[in-house]
Amino acid sequence: MFIYVVGLVLGGDNFCCLWVALKFFIVLCLSLGMAKPKFDWRAKLDVDNSVKFNALLSQVYKYEHVYKGTDDPQMIQLWLGMLEIYKKQEAIAKRLDALEGKLFVSSGKKRTGLISDLENY
Repeated sequence: MFIYVVGLVLGGDNFCCLWVALKFFIVLCLSLGMAKPKFDWRAKLDVDNSVKFNALLSQVYKYEHVYKGTDDPQMIQLWLGMLEIYKKQEAIAKRLDALEGKLFVSSGKKRTGLISDLENY
């Protein structure tokens, strides 16, 4: 409104002053983040996925000293999240190998024989 009035006082026509004031308002709203409502995608997650996501976030937060003060902390947090998932996958693979080792030792079968039996089935 102030820009509109100043434009009129300085001798501008009504439409031009209104247009400049509207453009200024749009730029101001965009710079303050008011023009576009933020979509809260976390609220759309179901309870199980929300719990898993929050657990992953807490694990990534352990590395705050790595990403704090960097140029792009969000990208580093994403990579750290992927690292945590990879570490969990490795731990699961090790446990599976240990369980398979115990299974094959106790049953007396060789692993390759069991795999070929499963493939032929």
